[in-house]
Amino acid sequence: MFKYCAFAFLLFSLQAGHSLACTAVQQVHLTNYGFPDASGLTQFSCSGSTPGTANVPTPLGSGTHSSPYAFAASATTQTFQKCETIYIPYFRKYFKFVDVCAACESDQNAGKLHIDLYLVQSNSDIGQTPCELSFGVFGGTSYTVIRDPNPNLPVEAGALFEGGTCYNDPANGRVFPADSNTDSCSGGGARHVSRHWRHSSLHER
Repeated sequence: MFKYCAFAFLLFSLQAGHSLACTAVQQVHLTNYGFPDASGLTQFSCSGSTPGTANVPTPLGSGTHSSPYAFAASATTQTFQKCETIYIPYFRKYFKFVDVCAACESDQNAGKLHIDLYLVQSNSDIGQTPCELSFGVFGGTSYTVIRDPNPNLPVEAGALFEGGTCYNDPANGRVFPADSNTDSCSGGGARHVSRHWRHSSLHER
């Protein structure tokens, strides 16, 4: 009976999109969002991994596990859970799911996994920065995203826009194209590589 219940729980978790171990999700399309297609407030708040209903300022942290950047995904995504933290090797930064993205929804319906990243501080007072526009297109759709990552993965602490300089050039050492498809699930823990994300039949934001 115990074995049956454990198997049933595992099957339910996988069907519901829950990640039970470090998971490398491949072939993810990345875009960048900010003003004017974002208000500067999140769609939901997070207390740890628990979502709330409050709208709070969109976080632009340091990129560590405890101070992540923000990302948006489809409102009906079966790949990510609200308030979960992911790691993107291309940036060597952590991101938390706190917002929704209309283009991510339409891409999901077309069979493409798409998440939208908040990389540069942008609001109605600051306006849309050239750096935000520079990060709008990443030159491809094949990026790896790590779910349930180890909290101690390498982090590039430098901001992507600082002192009037946009650090979107790999030569500056703050983005890492060579790591775009790195599987960071290592170190002895259980892991899974997901090449085929769950697609529900159910351009930027």
